[in-house]
Amino acid sequence: KDLIGKKLWDISFDTSDDARIEYDHFIRKVVLSKHSKFNWIFRSNHQQIEAEVAIIELTLGENTYYQCVIHDLTELNETMRVLEKNRLSFKSVLDNTPEGILILSDREVRYTNPEAHRLLDAEEINLDELFEKEDQFAFEKLYQNHRSNKLNYQKQFHLKRGEHQELLVDVTIVSTTFEERESSMIILKDISLQNQLSKEMLRAELAEETNKKLASEITERIKAEKLLQEQFLRSNAIFDSSSNTLLLTLSTNLQISSFNSHCQNYFWYVSQNRMNEGDSFPGFFKEILDPIDLRLFIRLLHKVIKGESQQIEVVFRPRNKEIWMEIFLNPIFDTEGTITEISLVAHDITEKKKTEKEIVVSLKEKEVLLKEIHHRVKNNLQVISSILNLQSSFVKDPKTLDILEESRNRIRSMAIIHENLYQTTNFSSINFSSYLQNLTSNLIASYHIYAGKVKLRTELAQVDLVLDQAIPCGLLVNELITNALKYAFPNGRAGEIFIGLKEEENSILLTISDNGIGLPPNFNILVSDTLGLQLVTTLVEQLEGEIHVDNSNGIKYLITFDKAKL
Repeated sequence: KDLIGKKLWDISFDTSDDARIEYDHFIRKVVLSKHSKFNWIFRSNHQQIEAEVAIIELTLGENTYYQCVIHDLTELNETMRVLEKNRLSFKSVLDNTPEGILILSDREVRYTNPEAHRLLDAEEINLDELFEKEDQFAFEKLYQNHRSNKLNYQKQFHLKRGEHQELLVDVTIVSTTFEERESSMIILKDISLQNQLSKEMLRAELAEETNKKLASEITERIKAEKLLQEQFLRSNAIFDSSSNTLLLTLSTNLQISSFNSHCQNYFWYVSQNRMNEGDSFPGFFKEILDPIDLRLFIRLLHKVIKGESQQIEVVFRPRNKEIWMEIFLNPIFDTEGTITEISLVAHDITEKKKTEKEIVVSLKEKEVLLKEIHHRVKNNLQVISSILNLQSSFVKDPKTLDILEESRNRIRSMAIIHENLYQTTNFSSINFSSYLQNLTSNLIASYHIYAGKVKLRTELAQVDLVLDQAIPCGLLVNELITNALKYAFPNGRAGEIFIGLKEEENSILLTISDNGIGLPPNFNILVSDTLGLQLVTTLVEQLEGEIHVDNSNGIKYLITFDKAKL
């Protein structure tokens, strides 16, 4: 609105006479050619706006108008100036770098800095004659590899510089972009002087190091021999003083080469035979090892000779005794990596084996006892169910009969869990999908649903639940299926009941739905005064879960809760 009534010249930044002449020139061009396009600088809040101005003459009826489009180029121009400045700065850096720079695109030399010409001692640079003959061949191969895989490479070459002139340079090849083309940059760094200094320093260091080595070698050797002797004595003391571990070594031809005192005394006590170095392993142990166990033992020893460590539990039976031992077999390598001996480290585990047998027997007894407990709980629940069934024969009131039948179903849902636990070997959890099949079959049978009227459809994944979750979840299913059977399909109406069960990310998703008449309008399960639905909300709280109700087509319950660890 601020521009209405003004001339384009009124918002020009430059109001000098020269600017006015140039501006009038562009305006006259519009009158003559019906359109004009030019760049101009405008003023906005005392700031410059660099813009492109396009003016087109338009005729509408008998009137002539001029359409003026002003496109702000301030930011673009500033960016271009910065880019040009950066380009010049980058070129200045390359031109003044102390290393030779060559930029190539498909072997075409696109840029060279002064240092590159100085190093090569040439006005024109020929890529085919940069280095000495052998180095030139290696460079070509390196350059081709770089072009094919775009990796960076670095290597030293001898630069060719006229007659009998060589210069050692460090050559680095990297990828770059030059003038919007994919290129390669070759960096040449003169390391002749550095290489010469390094050689001289290396010679000096080697001479000094050799003198020091010769001076300290004798002292170090004396220390090493003393340390080796101390380590041998220490290892021998540890080897011989192990009172609970049997240590034995064998040669590769299965002769006993060494043993600790405990090993010698142990087998003297067991077999009344004295163990000696040089004894044959099979010959010594044939009296106390079963022939089959001995053959297996020898096969394992041959595997150890091939470099495979082994572990075995064997039983010795000397003089009608039974002694269990756990033995670790490992190869012993020399300094050159050759297997020279076999080490046997053994522990007496007779008491451990006895304890394991006692634990197994005890667990079997507890398993039988736990089965009996579940069996008796199931029987007691069935007795209660039978009492309620007997009681119902003396009751004539329909509401009372319904209450007794619902109570029987609730008791039966718990009895089925204990029946399943009695029939399984895993008492920590129950196969809940199998349980649901059993429970729903009993419910449909108890309500005498005619075949073809109400169908049951299930999608039950394999889900195991602990007893603390299986019982409340079973009661919950019992209540919801019972409600569907009693109220969803009145007057013999046909329909379908669906039960879905699955596990997702350690959460249990239980879906129970029917396509019956649904719940009354504005019915809220959370504030219901019926015992069954009150029991449902209580059981969901016990499971620490959530229940969602959809009453749009029949009724659908979605119960979710976290699965307890087995």
